[in-house]
Amino acid sequence: MRRWISACVTFMIVLAGLTGAASSAQAATSAAKPFDITYGATYARGTVTFSNRTATVKGVQRAVRADISGCRYVIMTAYPVGISQKTGLTCTGVDEYTKGLTVDVPGGPGYVEIRFYDVRQDSTKMVEMTTVFR
Repeated sequence: MRRWISACVTFMIVLAGLTGAASSAQAATSAAKPFDITYGATYARGTVTFSNRTATVKGVQRAVRADISGCRYVIMTAYPVGISQKTGLTCTGVDEYTKGLTVDVPGGPGYVEIRFYDVRQDSTKMVEMTTVFR
């Protein structure tokens, strides 16, 4: 009987170790996943890289001219928690950005929503959105 209990305890310890190793491997850094949002002659393009508890968004945004196409900015939100970052306003030309989104839950963020905004003198509206999954 003692041998059987000892074998069961050993099995449970080994099983717990394997489960922990699997979840650690799953939370490792992933390859950069691309996104591309085009709205007329303007765009937001880049990559999202997921790591243990962070998603890093690197990209560029383009606006033609404020008087023709309005200004542009991007809001990126990491879930399941809903942590957001916003880029600066681009009114002419191309601007680069890098934003880190920390989600302090086991496994980190599962996906990131990227929303592209059009800013005019009298209004701001979201014009396109995409989702990048882990």
